Amino acid sequence: MGKISRVIAKDDLEAYSHTWTKGLDYELIEYEDYIKLASNEGHLNYTNKIKNNVLENFILDEHNK
Repeated sequence: MGKISRVIAKDDLEAYSHTWTKGLDYELIEYEDYIKLASNEGHLNYTNKIKNNVLENFILDEHNK
């Protein structure tokens, strides 16, 4: 199982068919080769190659680890 944490969207975001709302928190699961990021519509998987680019749009929620 991966490492589970919560992240907060810095802005309203959109990636084809998925959205994130500014200020809301979302579940992030980090696996060895990829991350799984919850969205308003479900979740998306991103490879580690673009992980940092994706996570630049979120803040780690220190209260809900």
